Amino acid sequence: MLRPLVALLKEALDRPLYPVHFEPGPPSADGSETQWMLALPEPVEKAQAAFYQSGGAQNVLDVELIRRHSPLLQSPDFLEQLDAFTGAPMSRLQEQFNDALYEQQDRVLSYILDALPAGGQLPWAWLEHRPVLRLMMEMAMGQEDPDAEIELLSQLLALCPNDNLGARKGYRGLSGSDP
Repeated sequence: MLRPLVALLKEALDRPLYPVHFEPGPPSADGSETQWMLALPEPVEKAQAAFYQSGGAQNVLDVELIRRHSPLLQSPDFLEQLDAFTGAPMSRLQEQFNDALYEQQDRVLSYILDALPAGGQLPWAWLEHRPVLRLMMEMAMGQEDPDAEIELLSQLLALCPNDNLGARKGYRGLSGSDP
């Protein structure tokens, strides 16, 4: 089951990503700055809709569905769901799946964050931001290097200062103090 997924992920890594952008939302609660809302590219939105419209047959491991709707592999939501199938690399195939998925997640997250206007935040209140923020938290918690983990948690706090994911708790556990 993982072998075709590894192949699809590797193909996705070789394809250019669809352009993402952020649209201005309402001002922040204190009115001091504009909030931004992630707008996924239309092909990614359509692929997500096809996935969710598949009803009870909704299966994140459905290779044919992913082939028909390859932009799913640029969807933070879909990539987050695939993350449930990562595990201890007990086989070379599991290790290849983990590596390819993590590389695609990192690539998509970097691409999205590069599109965010300078100083922009990803408020938890916007449902579109939640998969991005959760993926960032997962990536931070998966770091073997505490400095890399602290860097990602600090970035996460800058993007979501209300700390809806508990990044401060993880940070304190690493450093003994708040960022």
